[in-house]
Amino acid sequence: MTKATKEVKKHHHIDCYAEPDPSYEFELIHVKGQTSTNNVLIDKEMEYSQDNSYSLKRTCEMYQWVEHRKEEKEGNRKRITYSYTREWCENKVPSSGFMEAGHNNPDATWPMESHTHWQDNVDFGQYELERASIERIGKANTTEEWTNSEYNQLQTVLNKWNQNTLQMKGFAPFFA
Repeated sequence: MTKATKEVKKHHHIDCYAEPDPSYEFELIHVKGQTSTNNVLIDKEMEYSQDNSYSLKRTCEMYQWVEHRKEEKEGNRKRITYSYTREWCENKVPSSGFMEAGHNNPDATWPMESHTHWQDNVDFGQYELERASIERIGKANTTEEWTNSEYNQLQTVLNKWNQNTLQMKGFAPFFA
């Protein structure tokens, strides 16, 4: 990586809106600019849409029992204890294999699962980004950073679901 950093520093920083320079083909370069897209991302299950975003991530969690195993050595003997906590989990935690009874998780099918929607067309100045590049783009705006309008749109959708068994945390559009 150090060699790559040195190689990038040898070249000029390139503006993404400048015409492509064939002399940089197969060279490591640093390009600076802003991404954009004219398409709208839609999560049909949540009936939610977001414009000028390259990704829309829906995280669904259920409040469930989780088993914790602890091993302690006492001389030549091994002592194993189990404890149980209730936690918000993105995946179903099967409780049938728990060592102690009384910590049963529902066998119900989840009304929806976590999912990330990716934009197909993201522009970077003169260039169109490939999916692998889109997936590595930086910062996510989470619900804490939303405008009142964005938050109200999501709250309307959440009101349709039973919030005692399903919690939507971190429904995060990634703005281009």
